[in-house]
Amino acid sequence: MTIASSTSTTSATQLSGLASGLDTSSIIAKLMANATLPQTLLNNQITSEQRTMSALQTLNSQFASLATATAPFTGSYTANAMAATVSDPSVASASATSTAAAGNLSFSVDRLAARQSDVTAAMSTWTASTGLAITTSTGTINVTAASTSLDDVAAAINGAGAGVTATKVQAGTDGSGNPLYRLQLQSTSTGASSAYSITAGGQDIIAGLGGTNLTQAADAQITLWAGTSAAQAVTSSTNTFATVLPGVTLAVKGLSSGAISLDVSQDTQADASTVQGLVTSVQNILALVQQGSTASTSTDPTSGATTTNLGPFTTDSTVRTAAQDLTDALTLDANGTSLSSIGINLDENGNITFDSSTFQTAMTNDPAGTQSLLATVTSRVSQVATNVSDPTAGSLSTEISGEKDTIAAMQQKSTDMATLLTQKQTQLEQQFSYMETMISQINSQGSFLTSYFDSLNGTSSSSTKKSS
Repeated sequence: MTIASSTSTTSATQLSGLASGLDTSSIIAKLMANATLPQTLLNNQITSEQRTMSALQTLNSQFASLATATAPFTGSYTANAMAATVSDPSVASASATSTAAAGNLSFSVDRLAARQSDVTAAMSTWTASTGLAITTSTGTINVTAASTSLDDVAAAINGAGAGVTATKVQAGTDGSGNPLYRLQLQSTSTGASSAYSITAGGQDIIAGLGGTNLTQAADAQITLWAGTSAAQAVTSSTNTFATVLPGVTLAVKGLSSGAISLDVSQDTQADASTVQGLVTSVQNILALVQQGSTASTSTDPTSGATTTNLGPFTTDSTVRTAAQDLTDALTLDANGTSLSSIGINLDENGNITFDSSTFQTAMTNDPAGTQSLLATVTSRVSQVATNVSDPTAGSLSTEISGEKDTIAAMQQKSTDMATLLTQKQTQLEQQFSYMETMISQINSQGSFLTSYFDSLNGTSSSSTKKSS
């Protein structure tokens, strides 16, 4: 007897265990869970490494910012902010740069800068020639209006680029109720040199055609040492005087009834704010290192087990060295002098603090010596920050580069493992499918044989009965 064989292929989506009675899908899932464990552990490690790299990049960015901020002061530190004040703020204000020298100056404000302004006679349309000549201190520009419309005349003046603007303004009505308009003219800048004249057909459109001058172009004028034999008039085309004193800008806004004073002095508070900014930047970096070096614990809600989680910098010697170098740069003696003399202190807990009042006193009593100390300190801080964050050779930059390579290699390994796991799952599905097929065939053969022998037994019994 020949038994036919079956060579069917079972797909991965076929219901499992139909022939064997086994939950083959569950068996495969458990086998794959065990096989996937190494990749899961690797992926967890990749996530941890990525968190570490992110923390390193944040820290490195702060070091780089500190290097940039301190670079201009390497070798010298000019902490000599100057302040300028005026005795009557309603008349004038002043500001000073670090190049200004301390001192006092008396002056009076005699005149404010003004721009020329005129209005034409009232009219419904332009009654003069449309050919206009605009004369200023730089020469004459000839323009021609497109028509006698006041809008076209204004457009011609505005488009001439002569430093004069024209605006059409409503000016009532004539006897017949028709609307009248004036052109308001104005120089675009102040000062005597901004004066202008406009003629139409040879006639001045203000003086010769019934217009009105509103203001004359004028320079601002102050008088230094007013009321003394040394009185000196100084003018400016604007209300700003930038050269009266080196490094000082004086802005006038009203006339004075008498002499007022301008005082220039050292702004130790502004200097202190500058140094405070340097100290704060270092404090922020050290706080970030401290935060990243602190371990934490977590408790599993199911098992109650406690796990200790190390910070990204806990075992990082490069970060510890950078933090210590930065602390030393800002706190160790400079030029044989303790930095506590200028308000920079390191307390018993390793925290850096800054005393603004101590610094201001030092700047007042010994500005040159204080600046010399700051020059040394700033240069040291700048050097440390550069050594850490330099894109090519910085210690943290180099570590971050290595971390990126490590993560990339781990990610590639995880990808390769995923490919092998996919192949393994396919292989298991095929093996169990084949097993189910074989069991199904064996079951079919068993059923056939049972039926066959049952039929033989039935035939034999029938023959025996007939013989008897």
